[in-house]
Amino acid sequence: MAGKPTKIGVIGGSISVGHALTNRNDKWPVRFSESWKKLFPKSETTLVNGAVPATGSSYMSMCFGEHIDNDVDLVIIELAINDQRCDEHCRSIPFPTF
Repeated sequence: MAGKPTKIGVIGGSISVGHALTNRNDKWPVRFSESWKKLFPKSETTLVNGAVPATGSSYMSMCFGEHIDNDVDLVIIELAINDQRCDEHCRSIPFPTF
């Protein structure tokens, strides 16, 4: 709102890449960025789409820094559609009791 620049980073898989979409403007990260620009018209907005097709959570949990800049202000994560169902991914982590 103060007009400072905003850098938005996206990590994800095929959905964030825009698999099967031929029009660049139909991809959700582009639509999100355009909506952001309308909400904050005084701010210069940069979109860094670091999505990689057919990529799951295990890869991005370790290598996200190779795909988005270190100085992003907002990170949007779209993952899990490419994750395989296995026992490791299905275990629940108990919530701490206070």
